[in-house]
Amino acid sequence: MKTTIAFIIISTLSLMSCSKNNEEKLIHETAYNFSDKLFNYKYAEALTLATPESRRTIEFLASNLDEKAIEYLHGVTDTPSVAVEAIEIINDTSATVCVTNETALDSIGKAMSVHHEKRTYTFKLVRIKDKWRVKMEDLRQNEK
Repeated sequence: MKTTIAFIIISTLSLMSCSKNNEEKLIHETAYNFSDKLFNYKYAEALTLATPESRRTIEFLASNLDEKAIEYLHGVTDTPSVAVEAIEIINDTSATVCVTNETALDSIGKAMSVHHEKRTYTFKLVRIKDKWRVKMEDLRQNEK
């Protein structure tokens, strides 16, 4: 009897651990793919990994690119390097993820160029049906 109870407890804990690891993997994949699209200025593709409410923010970011920036981006070979640094699963429908990006465009007061500096952003993710999606309210950089 004790063996059966121990087996049930161990099996349950093992299944819970596998489930958490799988959720973390799905969250990581969504956050990484979204960040890669967003920071490579592929806004339409980033929208497919975001919540419907995020559309306004992403459209705002896209509206800030003028023809000169788009033309410049076509010639850039130094694409942004993104990494998922930390994942916090809050509950079964929400999580936060810290992502770093090391490349950005800089054109304020000078000719457009690629700027290299590690920047960290925190994204909220929510589960919609069976998929994780980024809930983007803004694109504020974390404090240094």
